[in-house]
Amino acid sequence: KSDKERIDLAMSAQPPRDESPGEGSGRGRGPGEAGEEEPPRPPAVVVVLVGPPGSGKSTFALEVRRRGGNAAFTRICQDAIAPAGKRGTKEQCLVAMKDALRRGQSVLIDRCGVTFEQRSPFLKVARVAGGLDRSVRCYAVCFKIPLLVLKERVRKRKGHEGNVEGNKGAMICKKIHAQLTKSGWPEHIEGFDKIIDVNYGKTYEADYESAVRQVVSGREVAE
Repeated sequence: KSDKERIDLAMSAQPPRDESPGEGSGRGRGPGEAGEEEPPRPPAVVVVLVGPPGSGKSTFALEVRRRGGNAAFTRICQDAIAPAGKRGTKEQCLVAMKDALRRGQSVLIDRCGVTFEQRSPFLKVARVAGGLDRSVRCYAVCFKIPLLVLKERVRKRKGHEGNVEGNKGAMICKKIHAQLTKSGWPEHIEGFDKIIDVNYGKTYEADYESAVRQVVSGREVAE
């Protein structure tokens, strides 16, 4: 899509700010509650992980939760969002994201996110949450891994949540990589406050460590 089309889509999704009395507003309180302001909930960070299967998105999300705290970060993975850890839908992911943001948690969106259309519904939810007097920051973490490496990783893995493994998984990986190549990587114009690249090669370990630190510290800065 052109930059203008992306702006139009993003702006059309922008919800009106909720100016009605509500929790923490100081209006509409009951007897004996006058002047008792509830402490504001800490702002959250929404992190959209971007990359085909085998990129390391789930491993990254688990590392962020380990360092940042499972109570502070929740991982939302479509491969395991349904009951009994089964594959679910995008709609289930969006509901889980809304619930997490209401609890004041930061959110790690563990989906491929290789097109603007796949990412934009999650950015819209983040804007809604940000409109409720909470500044929700949006990050994209882009795992830029060569296709040959991705396919090899997918072929070797076993017990994947979404069963994307073996030769069949490698074919799925190739298809999703082609989607990403055609669509292009995320851009700030989509609504991201920060875009972090994890590049394969000599800088991979340093990029990976930097990305983890930026996501975890982003939560700390927001608080």
